[in-house]
Amino acid sequence: MKRIFALLAVLGCLTALYGCVPAAQEPSAVPATAETAPAADPAAGLPLYLPSLDTARGTYNTGLAEKENSGLYFLDYASAENRILCSKPGCSHDSDACEGRFLSDESVRGVYALQDGAIVYGVSEGINGPTTLWLAESDGSERRELASIDRLGQVLCADAENIYVVQWMEEVERGYYGRVLRVSLADGAVTPQAELPEGPPQYFLGVSGREVLAWQIQWEQIPPLNIPEDTTEEEARVLNDAYEEELSKTEAEHRVFLWSPDTGEQRDVTTWTSHYGSTGRTVLWDGGRLYWCSDNRPDDLHWMTPDGQTGELAVAWPEEILHSQGETIFYLERMLPGRLLLTVWGPWGIDRIQRYALDLESGAVQECPLEYVSNASERPIMIMAQGEEELAVAFAEQRQQVEYIDADGELATTEAVHTRTGVISFEDFLSGNPDYREITQEDGKTE
Repeated sequence: MKRIFALLAVLGCLTALYGCVPAAQEPSAVPATAETAPAADPAAGLPLYLPSLDTARGTYNTGLAEKENSGLYFLDYASAENRILCSKPGCSHDSDACEGRFLSDESVRGVYALQDGAIVYGVSEGINGPTTLWLAESDGSERRELASIDRLGQVLCADAENIYVVQWMEEVERGYYGRVLRVSLADGAVTPQAELPEGPPQYFLGVSGREVLAWQIQWEQIPPLNIPEDTTEEEARVLNDAYEEELSKTEAEHRVFLWSPDTGEQRDVTTWTSHYGSTGRTVLWDGGRLYWCSDNRPDDLHWMTPDGQTGELAVAWPEEILHSQGETIFYLERMLPGRLLLTVWGPWGIDRIQRYALDLESGAVQECPLEYVSNASERPIMIMAQGEEELAVAFAEQRQQVEYIDADGELATTEAVHTRTGVISFEDFLSGNPDYREITQEDGKTE
C-alpha cells in the first residue's frame, strides 16, 4: 500500500476544486453584467481571506450525517443544536415553502461564512444548470441573489467587498481551463479576472495579502501497462513486476507558489522532489507560515514565510514511531491554539491511525486518545468543524436495521450506518475526556 493516507488527503483537497467539472456542453458566457461592466482596478489594499463553513460560535452545513443536503443549517456550539436557517414566523420546516429547505432537484455548491458575518451559498438546478449565488445574513434572513454563473467551480477567496469564484471554460484547442470571476457583494456585478495557473491542478493552501498560496504537483508520466490477451499468468506477473519497478523510479516535481487572482502573476515559495508513492512532504499553511515535515519518516517540523524567513522545531516523537519497521505516513491536519494536530499511520498495522498534538513551543508530542471504530478499523474521532473553543466531531458509528420498499413493492430490510455527532471542548479533546454533547438536528421534510 503506497502512501494511501497521505495521497488521499491531497487528492481529497484537489477534488474539491477539480472533481466537479461539468459534462461537455457549449461554452457558456459570463452573465451580461460581466460583459458590460467597465474594467475595474483590483481591490488594492483589501487583503484576501478564505471563506469557511466555520465561525467562532458554530458552523454552517447542509445537514449532518444521514440528513445531509436536506437544508441550510447552522450548528450552534453552545446548544449543540443544528438549526435550519429559516426566518419565516411559524414555519414548521416540513415543506418546500420553508426558506431553509432545498428542493429535490437542487444541489448546494458550498456555504461560506464571510468576515462581516454574512454568508454566501450556491444553489444549482439539475446536473448542468447554472449556479445561483445567494447572499444572506448570518441567520439566513435578508436573502438576495448575487449572480447566476454557468460552470461554477468553487468560491476561491474573498475580500471585504467581493468574492472570487472559479468558472470552468472549454475551447476546442485548449480543452477545459479555469478562470477567476470577481463578484461584487454590493451589487452582484461579475468581472473576469486571471485564469488559473497552467499545468497540473492546484491545491490551494491559503492566502497572503492579495495572493493565493498554491501547491502544484507534476508527476513523471510513463505509458500504462499493456498485457496482451494471450499472456500466461506467469508472464503477466513478470510484466507487472517489471512495470512496478519502472514506476518506483518515477518522480514528482512539487512547487508551492503565490499566485495573484487579479493579474495572474506567480512567484515561487519553495520546491522539492518526491519519489513514486509519496508526496515527500505534508504541508499546512497557518498564521502566515507554511509548515511542513516529511510524509514518510519521523522528521523535525519546518516552517517558512513568503518573505524567506525559515525555522524548525525538533519533535519528540514516541519511540514506537521512531523505531517503526514498516511503512509510515504522516499528515499535518490542523491547528489548535499552540498545538498542531497530526495523524500517523503505519506503526500499528494497516487498520489503525493515531492522532497527536504537537506543542509548538517545546516540540513535545501528546497522543489524542479519543477514537472510534469505522468500517472495522480504529480511527481518531472525525473532526468536522472547529470553533473558538470547541470542535464538532463524529464519535461513533452504529449499525441499524432499517425498512424500505423494494422494486417489487415489498417491505424489505437492510443494514444502515448511523453516525453519532457531538460537540467537545478543546480541553476535553486533548485530555481524552469523551464529554461529548450530542448534536440534535432540527427536522424538516427530508424525503
